[in-house]
Amino acid sequence: MNNGRKTRIKSAKSDNRTMTLREELKQVTHERLLNAAKELFEQEGAETVTVDQIARQAGTNRTTFYLHFEDKTDIAFKIRSRYRDGDIRSITHYLTGGNGVSRNDILKWIRHRSSFFRKHRAIIQLGTESLNKKPELMQEFMDQTIEILNAGFAGFLGKFGQDERELVLAELLLCSVMLNRYLYITVIQEVKLPFKTVPDAIVEIWFNLLSRQPGNQSFNK
Repeated sequence: MNNGRKTRIKSAKSDNRTMTLREELKQVTHERLLNAAKELFEQEGAETVTVDQIARQAGTNRTTFYLHFEDKTDIAFKIRSRYRDGDIRSITHYLTGGNGVSRNDILKWIRHRSSFFRKHRAIIQLGTESLNKKPELMQEFMDQTIEILNAGFAGFLGKFGQDERELVLAELLLCSVMLNRYLYITVIQEVKLPFKTVPDAIVEIWFNLLSRQPGNQSFNK
């Protein structure tokens, strides 16, 4: 629990090179803009918040904003990418128990993901718009997702040989894309699907995948 304190976005990890004062000041401004946008998006909604508001909240101006980000969708995508560590923690918390993963574990994880989508609705919606507007960001998003899966499911993936491991990782990626799309449709867009059993079907797909044992399926090179 944060005891009422505002959650700040964690800074991106820097390399070992010493930053110049100019670079440090630029990074500070970058972080202020990210935190200002996050707070405003979640307080007022993404549609009503303007670039000028974000800049004022960060103690700067719109000209400086555009030195760091292209538009609101760009900053939303950058904010979303900062949730990587939380995504990994949720996987390890719900889906990597020592006694195997149950359907109930998967259901709890999906509910956690649903709550995350609901809480960060504005940021996720704008971030998704950025992917639609700028297809070149999709590769970055996919790479980030693969990093999350490799880290979160490291123990599970480590059971498999190289070839089979790549196949299982590909299945994890496809299942993640499916789950994120399902949550976007049902939570963000509030679409009512015609089948009440869709959540059960998603749980079953994930359960079958996470119950996989090395060599229990045919694999063609």
